[in-house]
Amino acid sequence: MQVMLIDPAPRPDLVGISVQAPTSPRCYELAARIRRSGIPVVLGGIHVTLNPEQAAKHADAIVVGEAEATWPQVVRDLVNGRLEPRYDAPGPVFLDSSPPRHRDLRPHGRRTPWAMQAKKGCPFGAGEV
Repeated sequence: MQVMLIDPAPRPDLVGISVQAPTSPRCYELAARIRRSGIPVVLGGIHVTLNPEQAAKHADAIVVGEAEATWPQVVRDLVNGRLEPRYDAPGPVFLDSSPPRHRDLRPHGRRTPWAMQAKKGCPFGAGEV
């Protein structure tokens, strides 16, 4: 098994991890390591949405449902020192209208090239199984 080391150099204010069922044990392990270093962890994704009680044991906060609608509140609460244990999406989110990532942001004078989104949504079209 290959061991991945987490680079401590860029110390983030918050780490968000999207969790799927097959990756949940590894995600929980990574979350524990990150939290031990004093960095808050927010877990979200389909596994968290379907298993919120389980996921809440492994995070400072969880997001249930699509994060697009709740993430701005998560960040505001973090900045104000009031991170809630759970954030629920208010309803359906239309992913076609999701905003693109802001590559022009420079928190603490740094670019954030390590923040990326590899995929979003179901890989199957409507009606496909």
